[in-house]
Amino acid sequence: MLFRKNPRKKAYGHLHVNLMDPLSGIGGGPSFMVQTWSGETAAKIIAVIHEQAENYISRNRYLLWPGPNSNTYAARIINYARVPVSLPGTALGKDWEGIFNFKFSLDPWRLIFQTPLIGVKISLTEDLELNILGGTIVGINFCFQEFKFPLGRGIIKLS
Repeated sequence: MLFRKNPRKKAYGHLHVNLMDPLSGIGGGPSFMVQTWSGETAAKIIAVIHEQAENYISRNRYLLWPGPNSNTYAARIINYARVPVSLPGTALGKDWEGIFNFKFSLDPWRLIFQTPLIGVKISLTEDLELNILGGTIVGINFCFQEFKFPLGRGIIKLS
């Protein structure tokens, strides 16, 4: 299922255009919708999807764990489109940016340290998150008032 051929539809490496139903599930259990968009926001996301499909550095590489995988691509699209959304703690690969990732910024203050074994994200304005083996063990997202954890849907709304 992870490597299904797509002879009649357009593909960019492992990025397939409409290969499967969006909620058909793959790998770690059933899929579920995190967010829906319409209007200008949806148009912006669609434009970024088309733009990034050919430019996505990992389009010819797919690893269920630790990444890059479909969650990695979704996180990249959300980031490039600058759309505010929080992926759940169960979205393995959402933070994948290579074997070793270290980022620090002052405006806003943010520290990110990620490896496939352990990761930490600390932001004074956005979130705190601890990852082990690519999954969120515990996290709090201040912007969306969410608690993240590694079971079920991986997010509980606090408000």
